Amino acid sequence: MTKNQFFYTDTTTVTGESLIASFNINNVVRTLQNDKGGALVILDDIREAYVQVPIQKGKTTSWEYRKQDVASEITLNRADYERFSQEIGLNIPTFYEEEKEESFSQESIEA
Repeated sequence: MTKNQFFYTDTTTVTGESLIASFNINNVVRTLQNDKGGALVILDDIREAYVQVPIQKGKTTSWEYRKQDVASEITLNRADYERFSQEIGLNIPTFYEEEKEESFSQESIEA
């Protein structure tokens, strides 16, 4: 396992289960802090994809597929974002006082 992999708790599955996922820290382009103290992490894996776009013609709306550039977006909960920030040496301001969410522990992988 490489040292530039960051492991986090992924709860965006169809079944609602919490899974352990990872991404390469070197591929992070930007992070955007959300109102819960977590963050949206955008990776540099930009690619072309077809997305459905609504086309309004009078009162009728039809849909059309168009090419669009997309990048992977990963949502980190507050605890994972705090761990991520510490790992990359980012000093983030703390605006939120609510309880910390349970974070995936790096020690459990190394054990």
